[in-house]
Amino acid sequence: MSFWRKMQIKIRNRWNDSEYRSALKGTIMVILILFLWLLYDIIKRTIETNSYDKIIPWLKMLVFSTSYVFGIIFVISIIPGIITYKLSKILYHEKSIMAWIPIVNIYLLGKLTINKMAGRLLILGLIIVFCFDVPVIVLILYIIILVVTYIYAIIKYIKLKNS
Repeated sequence: MSFWRKMQIKIRNRWNDSEYRSALKGTIMVILILFLWLLYDIIKRTIETNSYDKIIPWLKMLVFSTSYVFGIIFVISIIPGIITYKLSKILYHEKSIMAWIPIVNIYLLGKLTINKMAGRLLILGLIIVFCFDVPVIVLILYIIILVVTYIYAIIKYIKLKNS
Protein backbone atom coordinates (compact mmCIF):
# COMPACT_ATOMS: atom_id res chain seq x y z
CA MET A 1 0.00 0.00 0.00
CA SER A 2 1.34 3.45 -0.92
CA PHE A 3 2.26 6.13 1.58
CA TRP A 4 -0.61 8.40 0.50
CA ARG A 5 -3.17 5.63 0.84
CA LYS A 6 -1.92 4.89 4.38
CA MET A 7 -2.24 8.58 5.24
CA GLN A 8 -5.81 8.66 3.87
CA ILE A 9 -6.79 5.70 6.03
CA LYS A 10 -5.11 7.24 9.09
CA ILE A 11 -6.89 10.57 8.61
CA ARG A 12 -10.24 8.83 8.07
CA ASN A 13 -9.79 6.78 11.23
CA ARG A 14 -8.86 9.87 13.24
CA TRP A 15 -11.83 11.82 11.91
CA ASN A 16 -14.13 9.01 13.07
CA ASP A 17 -12.74 9.43 16.61
CA SER A 18 -15.23 11.80 18.29
CA GLU A 19 -12.68 13.01 20.87
CA TYR A 20 -10.20 14.01 18.17
CA ARG A 21 -12.93 15.70 16.11
CA SER A 22 -14.25 17.73 19.05
CA ALA A 23 -10.72 18.82 20.00
CA LEU A 24 -10.05 19.92 16.44
CA LYS A 25 -13.33 21.88 16.36
CA GLY A 26 -12.45 23.55 19.67
CA THR A 27 -9.04 24.60 18.37
CA ILE A 28 -10.61 26.04 15.22
CA MET A 29 -13.10 27.98 17.37
CA VAL A 30 -10.28 29.48 19.48
CA ILE A 31 -8.44 30.57 16.33
CA LEU A 32 -11.62 32.07 14.90
CA ILE A 33 -12.32 34.00 18.10
CA LEU A 34 -8.77 35.41 18.11
CA PHE A 35 -9.13 36.46 14.47
CA LEU A 36 -12.44 38.20 15.15
CA TRP A 37 -10.93 39.91 18.20
CA LEU A 38 -8.10 41.29 16.07
CA LEU A 39 -10.55 42.52 13.45
CA TYR A 40 -12.70 44.16 16.13
CA ASP A 41 -9.64 45.85 17.63
CA ILE A 42 -8.60 47.31 14.27
CA ILE A 43 -12.09 48.64 13.55
CA LYS A 44 -12.38 50.06 17.06
CA ARG A 45 -9.04 51.89 16.75
CA THR A 46 -10.02 53.29 13.37
CA ILE A 47 -13.32 54.64 14.69
CA GLU A 48 -11.74 56.08 17.86
CA THR A 49 -9.06 57.99 15.99
CA ASN A 50 -11.27 59.04 13.03
CA SER A 51 -8.51 57.87 10.72
CA TYR A 52 -10.47 56.07 8.05
CA ASP A 53 -7.68 56.62 5.54
CA LYS A 54 -5.47 54.39 7.70
CA ILE A 55 -7.83 51.39 7.65
CA ILE A 56 -6.13 49.84 4.58
CA PRO A 57 -2.70 49.67 6.30
CA TRP A 58 -4.44 48.31 9.40
CA LEU A 59 -6.14 45.60 7.36
CA LYS A 60 -2.82 44.73 5.72
CA MET A 61 -1.32 44.49 9.17
CA LEU A 62 -4.24 42.26 10.20
CA VAL A 63 -3.42 39.78 7.44
CA PHE A 64 0.22 39.68 8.53
CA SER A 65 -0.57 39.52 12.24
CA THR A 66 -3.26 36.87 11.72
CA SER A 67 -0.78 34.56 10.06
CA TYR A 68 1.64 35.34 12.88
CA VAL A 69 -1.05 34.60 15.50
CA PHE A 70 -1.97 31.33 13.76
CA GLY A 71 1.70 30.32 13.86
CA ILE A 72 1.97 31.18 17.54
CA ILE A 73 -1.25 29.32 18.34
CA PHE A 74 0.05 26.31 16.41
CA VAL A 75 3.30 26.29 18.36
CA ILE A 76 1.76 27.05 21.77
CA SER A 77 -1.38 24.92 21.76
CA ILE A 78 -1.63 22.50 18.89
CA ILE A 79 1.84 20.92 18.92
CA PRO A 80 1.89 20.42 22.72
CA GLY A 81 -1.69 19.17 22.50
CA ILE A 82 -0.71 16.58 19.92
CA ILE A 83 2.30 15.47 21.96
CA THR A 84 0.39 15.03 25.21
CA TYR A 85 -2.64 13.51 23.45
CA LYS A 86 -0.53 10.84 21.75
CA LEU A 87 1.41 10.13 24.94
CA SER A 88 -1.76 9.83 26.99
CA LYS A 89 -3.33 7.53 24.40
CA ILE A 90 -0.31 5.23 24.38
CA LEU A 91 -0.29 5.11 28.19
CA TYR A 92 -4.04 4.30 28.14
CA HIS A 93 -4.91 7.37 30.12
CA GLU A 94 -8.68 7.65 30.46
CA LYS A 95 -8.83 11.45 30.12
CA SER A 96 -7.01 12.06 26.84
CA ILE A 97 -9.20 15.06 26.03
CA MET A 98 -7.38 16.94 28.80
CA ALA A 99 -4.42 17.22 26.42
CA TRP A 100 -6.24 19.89 24.43
CA ILE A 101 -6.98 22.24 27.34
CA PRO A 102 -3.99 24.63 27.51
CA ILE A 103 -3.22 24.84 31.26
CA VAL A 104 -4.38 21.32 32.04
CA ASN A 105 -2.14 20.24 29.17
CA ILE A 106 0.92 21.31 31.16
CA TYR A 107 -0.22 19.38 34.22
CA LEU A 108 -0.90 16.30 32.10
CA LEU A 109 2.53 16.62 30.51
CA GLY A 110 4.25 16.53 33.89
CA LYS A 111 2.00 13.75 35.14
CA LEU A 112 2.56 11.49 32.15
CA THR A 113 6.28 12.02 31.77
CA ILE A 114 7.39 12.02 35.42
CA ASN A 115 4.62 11.92 38.08
CA LYS A 116 1.73 13.93 39.54
CA MET A 117 4.05 16.11 41.61
CA ALA A 118 5.96 17.19 38.49
CA GLY A 119 2.66 18.21 36.88
CA ARG A 120 1.74 20.24 39.94
CA LEU A 121 5.18 21.90 39.98
CA LEU A 122 4.85 22.84 36.30
CA ILE A 123 1.48 24.49 37.00
CA LEU A 124 2.91 26.24 40.07
CA GLY A 125 5.79 27.52 37.94
CA LEU A 126 3.32 28.79 35.35
CA ILE A 127 1.37 30.67 38.03
CA ILE A 128 4.53 32.17 39.54
CA VAL A 129 5.94 33.25 36.18
CA PHE A 130 2.78 34.86 34.85
CA CYS A 131 1.12 36.21 37.99
CA PHE A 132 4.09 37.69 39.81
CA ASP A 133 6.76 40.13 38.74
CA VAL A 134 9.75 37.82 38.31
CA PRO A 135 13.05 38.46 36.56
CA VAL A 136 13.34 37.51 32.90
CA ILE A 137 15.84 34.79 33.76
CA VAL A 138 13.13 32.95 35.73
CA LEU A 139 10.81 33.08 32.71
CA ILE A 140 13.56 31.77 30.45
CA LEU A 141 14.37 29.02 32.95
CA TYR A 142 10.70 27.97 33.10
CA ILE A 143 10.46 27.87 29.30
CA ILE A 144 13.63 25.76 29.12
CA ILE A 145 12.20 23.33 31.70
CA LEU A 146 8.96 23.11 29.71
CA VAL A 147 10.78 22.49 26.41
CA VAL A 148 12.99 19.82 28.00
CA THR A 149 9.89 18.14 29.43
CA TYR A 150 8.26 18.12 25.98
CA ILE A 151 11.42 16.64 24.46
CA TYR A 152 11.42 13.98 27.19
CA ALA A 153 7.73 13.28 26.42
CA ILE A 154 8.55 12.79 22.73
CA ILE A 155 11.40 10.42 23.61
CA LYS A 156 9.16 8.51 25.99
CA TYR A 157 6.43 8.27 23.35
CA ILE A 158 8.89 6.90 20.76
CA LYS A 159 10.25 4.34 23.21
CA LEU A 160 6.74 3.19 24.20
CA LYS A 161 5.61 3.03 20.58
CA ASN A 162 8.59 0.90 19.54
CA SER A 163 8.29 -1.51 22.47
